[in-house]
Amino acid sequence: MTDTTHPDQTGLPALQRYLTDNRKIIAWVNSAVIWNSDDQRSTADHFLVVTGIDTNNEIVHLNDPAPTMPTSRSP
Repeated sequence: MTDTTHPDQTGLPALQRYLTDNRKIIAWVNSAVIWNSDDQRSTADHFLVVTGIDTNNEIVHLNDPAPTMPTSRSP
């Protein structure tokens, strides 16, 4: 999901640009999606750190501060 009001500041192109510029990225996400759970939440409820992007395989590399998921990746 991206913010359509500011498309140049969100989405994969913005993440790539920020990482290239060595900026730190903290994302506010829906944990049910990231953890692939059956939870029916529909809003963001968890912070993650974006550490990289693999555009060839459409994977975003994440660092998850949650104790049970210290590092993970999600397509």
